[in-house]
Amino acid sequence: MNKSSRRSTGYSGSQSACPARGLPCKFMRKRTPAAWLLALLLSAAALLPALAQQDEGPILLPKKPVAKPAAEATLLVLCDLACNWKLDGKPHGSVAAGGSSSVPLSLGHHIAVASTLDGLDQLPSEIEIKTPGQTIVHFALQPVRDARIKVEQVARPVPDPLQELRDHAAGRSNQGLALYNQKRYVEALPLFQKACDGENLIGCYNLGVLYANGQGVDQDYARARSLYQKACDGGLVSSCTGLGYLFSNGQGAPPDYAQARALFQRACDGGDMLGCHNLGALYQNGQGVARDYAHARALYQQACEKSFLSSCFSLGLLYQYGQGGARDTAQARASYKKACDGGFEQACLYLRNLP
Repeated sequence: MNKSSRRSTGYSGSQSACPARGLPCKFMRKRTPAAWLLALLLSAAALLPALAQQDEGPILLPKKPVAKPAAEATLLVLCDLACNWKLDGKPHGSVAAGGSSSVPLSLGHHIAVASTLDGLDQLPSEIEIKTPGQTIVHFALQPVRDARIKVEQVARPVPDPLQELRDHAAGRSNQGLALYNQKRYVEALPLFQKACDGENLIGCYNLGVLYANGQGVDQDYARARSLYQKACDGGLVSSCTGLGYLFSNGQGAPPDYAQARALFQRACDGGDMLGCHNLGALYQNGQGVARDYAHARALYQQACEKSFLSSCFSLGLLYQYGQGGARDTAQARASYKKACDGGFEQACLYLRNLP
């Protein structure tokens, strides 16, 4: 093989263009595998310093990962009544009735509690926050308050509406009587009325007196009868006497002596001397009963001994004229004198005219 043919099959190009840096091109013309491997290794070794030069510099610590901010949620609290509220035991102020309050909070489980300003009603609420955003909690305190009040009303004794009237009835009756004695009937009337409404029997009786006499009010015998009856049924015997008087005199209805006698008897048995005296008058006059002067004399005697002056005078008449027994001027004089000394003027006149 001549030189020209070898030259055409060999490596073409200048020595500087050899792939292996720093190797003579004539060396690369040998194309054995070992030669190629050696060339590649030498090339890699030649590149290492350059690579090392590029990487030289300070050694840096790896950067810490940047934490993402924790996801936050908002709690909006509404109260139908003015309330104070807490979140997880921490107070968060007050909310006006129908108003609201908001706070940020983390995801997770929370407990909110609202209470009325007086602290009597409270409502808790457990909240599970799973995602960011706004969570609304509405505290309906009015139903809680209504339920509490209802329970308290059931447990509490029902107040007696008459208790206030009963508590002050005696005092009002006494005040009314003081005004009556001053002839201030118009002012006495409402006090007697309230006393009677409070189940004070004397107040009822005195109110009946005003209606019977037309004092401070238009005369009304029917109203007087009703009031006397109420007090008489309650055990006030003087009121039985007043009612008997209306029956005996036919005031408000035709006379009814039988009713009058029964009422006077009841009053007399109860110790009311006016009742005894009026019963004696029925027996003396034979009204509703057979005339009986002796019984009349006994009833007048009973009342006179209790210093009922009208009975002393009536007893004197029976003694003077011998009705119900023998005429007895001495007894008549004694009876008239007792009545006169007590201020019964008519008895004084009869005493002076005794023989």
